[in-house]
Amino acid sequence: MSVLHRPVVVAYAYGVVHRSAPTGEKDAVIVAASLVTVVPLYGLGALRWAVTRWLFGMRPAARPRGGRPPPPTP
Repeated sequence: MSVLHRPVVVAYAYGVVHRSAPTGEKDAVIVAASLVTVVPLYGLGALRWAVTRWLFGMRPAARPRGGRPPPPTP
């Protein structure tokens, strides 16, 4: 998951670091904003398609017999 979270954290940190605020507040903003961004990216991007599952080193999603594939589980 570091492939997803690292660019997001760097992008948020770039915008937050030069603000005049205490370090703890800056860290909290970066963590909260990156969490709100990375979780949906992972759920919508990495878990949905066979190609992205393969790229992230996950097993193919199990498919039930004769039906639609199950919704991805986090």
